[in-house]
Amino acid sequence: MRFVKNFTRPDLEKIHRATLEILRETGVDFPSVEVLKIFKDNGFQVDGERVRISEEQLQKALSAAPEAFAVRARNPENDLKVGGPDFILGPSCGNTDIMEADGQRRPGTLADYDRLAKLVQTSPLKMFSGGLCYPREVPGHLAHLYMLFKDVTMTDRVVMCNMAAVQNARDSLDYLGLVFGGRAGVEKGPCSISIINPFTPLKYAADQAEGLVLLARANQPMVITNMMMLGATAPLSVPGALALGNAEILAGLVLAQLARPGVGVVYGGTSCPMDMKSMVATLGTPEAIWLTRGTLALADFYKIPSRSGGSLTDSHLPDAQALMDGTAVFMNALYGGANFILHSFGMLGGYQSLSLEKFILDEEMARLTLATLDAPEVSEATINLPLIKKVGPGGDYLTQAHTLKNCRSLFRPSFLSRGPYEHWAAQGRPDSLAQAAAHVEKRLAAWVKPDIDPQLEKALTDMARSKGAEI
Repeated sequence: MRFVKNFTRPDLEKIHRATLEILRETGVDFPSVEVLKIFKDNGFQVDGERVRISEEQLQKALSAAPEAFAVRARNPENDLKVGGPDFILGPSCGNTDIMEADGQRRPGTLADYDRLAKLVQTSPLKMFSGGLCYPREVPGHLAHLYMLFKDVTMTDRVVMCNMAAVQNARDSLDYLGLVFGGRAGVEKGPCSISIINPFTPLKYAADQAEGLVLLARANQPMVITNMMMLGATAPLSVPGALALGNAEILAGLVLAQLARPGVGVVYGGTSCPMDMKSMVATLGTPEAIWLTRGTLALADFYKIPSRSGGSLTDSHLPDAQALMDGTAVFMNALYGGANFILHSFGMLGGYQSLSLEKFILDEEMARLTLATLDAPEVSEATINLPLIKKVGPGGDYLTQAHTLKNCRSLFRPSFLSRGPYEHWAAQGRPDSLAQAAAHVEKRLAAWVKPDIDPQLEKALTDMARSKGAEI
């Protein structure tokens, strides 16, 4: 039997040694006076904006970073543990456009954000809400306030905050303080999670670095994720890109632990090669899958939680290519043990747009895939020799009490076709996209606004208005 050859321990040690050399000799740029002072005050070598990190300094930071941490939701039943046995899934985020089922693309709106928040809230899967789509009718510097307001009031899930600017981090912490009992309540334990992006290669923008420090000091975990494009911002070599990206992520982890030892950090990656003809990122490729495997293996090597992309695709429609790409990438993330899987639902066109129908199709694919991860228990009871002997040769199991008792335990799709041709034809011969569109409407109709204290909702509204956003 042939098994997939994954990265071996010696492979990871070679990448680790190369990373140490990059951090020690090349370094990482942090163009922020505040951040450079933190490094200087802790004895790091700083030359201009360049910070160099020794092996001992890195190991000290790694020893402080937790292997797992919990994140609180407004509804405690929806709390999440990142780094535990569960897979934490997230919808596609950061998309500016919505793709309609007929292939027409249009700008995302607040109404779209409402619909996506309803799909998150009604999902049977462990999921968080945040950055679901950018409402294009809202000024860019205020969009994060609208999105966070919707996440907090239309869902009672864990929220992911938008960190496009350091002011976003400040606003998000103010918002979370209203929900969780002020800044002291926020710092008591994680109540959000955010994405921090290095500026590949080997640099952090000032806003991202300062936002990282602000979040860490407030005890809010972050996913440090780079998106290297092989051949453009990283070497056209998977091992070389992994060494480069590893240095970027670990430099951010070191900064987080300097700001607050023990704060949660997730090791993330969503890198891919650049297509040398079209000069665009290509997500549904073997190289992208190997980069994900390397990212997950390195996170395990350092004993910290991992993040990968989910149902990623280069297709612009929720068609066969989209589901082929997405299933391959999503299953690779699951089998690689990713703890936090972003862009699991709805993403199209290499992060350019989002489809509500694909959200539902991806969710159905995730339900099916998750159900295959754990092998059935093998025991005398599950083998059930007495039943096999009782039915004997030529018998049937349909009328047996065991079948009647256990028939509802079988996996069933939420809406996809099962049954004879005649039944499907009588329904108008719907394809999966049409079925998904109908299920979107069913889910939206099933949404019930989660309970929220009216005074809290008013306080959230008033804060948004005071910051310039008319909610």
